[in-house]
Amino acid sequence: MQAVAFLFSLVCLHFLQDACGHDAQVAKRYTVNLDVEPEKRWVHVAKDYTAFIPELRDALLHYLPKDLLGVAEIVGAALDSYIPQPYAREMKGLSSAFNISLGETVLLNIAYDISAFCTSIVAQTENGTIIHGRNLDYSMASFLRNITVVVDFQSKGKTVYTGTTYVGYVGLLTGQRPNTFTVSLDERSLDT
Repeated sequence: MQAVAFLFSLVCLHFLQDACGHDAQVAKRYTVNLDVEPEKRWVHVAKDYTAFIPELRDALLHYLPKDLLGVAEIVGAALDSYIPQPYAREMKGLSSAFNISLGETVLLNIAYDISAFCTSIVAQTENGTIIHGRNLDYSMASFLRNITVVVDFQSKGKTVYTGTTYVGYVGLLTGQRPNTFTVSLDERSLDT
């Protein structure tokens, strides 16, 4: 099953390269240890991407409503009241690792909710193998491809689930529990 999913990913990357007119790239893979304190789980990943933070901040402020940062700063100031654990603690760790405000980290984590137009597809092969694919239709795709990662979330040395996400986002937009199920979060417009 994992081999089929990997081959499907390669085919998708090939078509992406042709459709987008630029080279597709394979996302870096990381392990996040769920047995570590939440504030420290993402530090090793964040260190590889600190150079992208100023550009990410600029992209978010360009694509999202301008006054949203002020609201995000209010949420950041009382993070534990708005965001459940362990996510609030993970966001605090990311803010520290990136040297940005909690409000900016909140903004990074709600960007999907207010800007995405993603699509998923599920198909079944003739032999019954299920294939789950998805795209991330962000308007800032040229930048996000640089911070997209695959993460193996482990506990007690064993992968509990794997997901594709972007650096700085706690939680997952696309995930799978090995040999069990897959899930993706998508946006759907209700145009009349």
